Amino acid sequence: MKTKFKMMIINMIDVFFRTSPRIRNMEKFHLLVSENINQDREKIDELQKLRASDEKKIDELQKLRANDEKKIDELQKLRANDEKKIDELQKLRASDEKKIDELQKLRANDEKKIDELQIFAEYSPKKLELQQELKEIPEINYLGFENNFRGSEELIKERQTPYLSYFTNCKKVLDIGCGRGEFLELARDNNILAQGIDIDKDMYLYCKNKNLEIIHDDIFSFLLNIEDDYFDGIFSSQVIEHIDFLKLQQLIYLLGKKVKKGGKIILETVNPLCLLAFQHFYMDMTHIKPIFPDVLIFIGKSFNLKKVDLLFRTPTKEGLIDPQFTNERSYDYGDYALILEK
Repeated sequence: MKTKFKMMIINMIDVFFRTSPRIRNMEKFHLLVSENINQDREKIDELQKLRASDEKKIDELQKLRANDEKKIDELQKLRANDEKKIDELQKLRASDEKKIDELQKLRANDEKKIDELQIFAEYSPKKLELQQELKEIPEINYLGFENNFRGSEELIKERQTPYLSYFTNCKKVLDIGCGRGEFLELARDNNILAQGIDIDKDMYLYCKNKNLEIIHDDIFSFLLNIEDDYFDGIFSSQVIEHIDFLKLQQLIYLLGKKVKKGGKIILETVNPLCLLAFQHFYMDMTHIKPIFPDVLIFIGKSFNLKKVDLLFRTPTKEGLIDPQFTNERSYDYGDYALILEK
């Protein structure tokens, strides 16, 4: 038993001595492996740190890239805006160049006019002298013209007598362009208070010498200074053909304002429907244009004046009624009178 135990011990010692170098080698190997593992772990830690640093740098670079892209977008917008402004400036420049061309043309034209004025200035004293001489030449006396072409005062009174019935009991009647004052005399003789107005000085003085109520003034200035609804009635014979169409409208508008409600406005003028009257219309060179009855009615209606009567006067043939209240044979009457009412 002891021998076996000894042998066992001896074998173990032998195995120990035979295997100890391997064990030592294994220990060295394990030590080396452990060192390598530790070194690898350190490298892994360093790599992880580097990776974390790189990821951080990548985040920063991505942020920088996003910022750069934003700036690029802003720059592109600014560029588009600048291009738009450049287009506008080019248009303005083209417009300015056009204006410069126009101004240069105007300047050239002004220079031409200056040259003409300089030439004219040399003759202006003589021209002023001639103009003064022209002013001193007297105009034709219109009172004398009427005496020669209109007819006698008695004839005109006879023609105007039918109008008196429209102004019965009136206290304020205005006769526009009263001329020689025939209607003013008729009104006075029939207890109608009437006042005339005429811009012709000779007509004014002629009526004054007959002790008639008359004003020497322009009808528009006079009416504009009169209160509204002032006159009981207004009469005008052979006047409206002496004014242009715009002034005719203005006159009728003012007459409508200045006459009282229910008051009559009588406008007598040449009848352009009558060929004979039309042929003699421009014998009076102060006539502007004839006015057709329907036109005069339309103007009155436009200013809220209603037509009362349309009388055709001064027959050119024997056997005709005067006044004629219908359109029958209206072409045979030299004048017509439109009676309007406010």
